[in-house]
Amino acid sequence: MEFCGVGIIERTERLVQWGGGEHTTFVNFVYDIALLDLTAEDETFAWEWIRARRDGNVPHAEAVKMAPRAWREWGKHGSSALPRLRRRVARARVAKVRDQRSRPASRDATDLEAVYKYFDGRKHDFEALAATVAARVLRGAGHGYIEGWLTRRSGDGGADFVGRLDIGSGLAGTSLVVLGQAKCVRPDTLITAEHFARVVARLRRGWIAST
Repeated sequence: MEFCGVGIIERTERLVQWGGGEHTTFVNFVYDIALLDLTAEDETFAWEWIRARRDGNVPHAEAVKMAPRAWREWGKHGSSALPRLRRRVARARVAKVRDQRSRPASRDATDLEAVYKYFDGRKHDFEALAATVAARVLRGAGHGYIEGWLTRRSGDGGADFVGRLDIGSGLAGTSLVVLGQAKCVRPDTLITAEHFARVVARLRRGWIAST
């Protein structure tokens, strides 16, 4: 069991299901729940709000102040606001551009500029560096990663290197093909989804991309 957030029940359905080997039927319920966005709370949940709601001595207005922002918005605008208040897991894991970049004049910024100048105009050499860095990152995360090969200099279909990621072990293990793409651009340049459209279009079931 894992706590996944706070939500609003949108629909309840009563079902009659077949009991399988028992050859009997049983009644069950299905709930559709819209989980609410908690990015304003940094993906943390204030249980003090729940305790305040249960405490009859705490005024309702005081308890509401402890609620997540999305809950308060739902209380004001109703179910019509749910599409913009739903939780999106990916949104919480995307760092803002300013948080991804190194501080000016820092050691990281100096190193990135040196790497860019060294490999500028030497795309294929940079792809070898990117493949090595990707391997270290994936192995550092505790996965079994096996380096494959660099693709040819042209006509690569968007993938610059190929590898294999082994997850789990024994009957619970599986292997994923990794397609990698490397971009040697100035450190202050933005990389958008359009840059990776070609490699993403090549992904099949059980494949992942590394950029």
